[in-house]
Amino acid sequence: MIPSDINTIERLHAWTSLILSRYNSKFTVIETTGTIPTQIAFTSVFNMPDGTQRLISRVSLEIDPAWSSDKSHSAWYWVKEQSTPASISTSFTS
Repeated sequence: MIPSDINTIERLHAWTSLILSRYNSKFTVIETTGTIPTQIAFTSVFNMPDGTQRLISRVSLEIDPAWSSDKSHSAWYWVKEQSTPASISTSFTS
């Protein structure tokens, strides 16, 4: 399912950030008391002052409380599923 031309960690991160942003655009979370809700996933291209462009992403994923007591798995294992797309759009896999 991961496109074959994703051959670096940076490309993998960009790919997953774009998918999370696409499928979770309506989900928000209040991360600090008294603040406004923030999208759990946001990815966009920004034009930098030096003329380069950067893909900037921000992701806030809930993790199962068991992660703090069960160290038999890495933190990524405990991330709760938020989006439930029937399948990842072909625009992301080809």
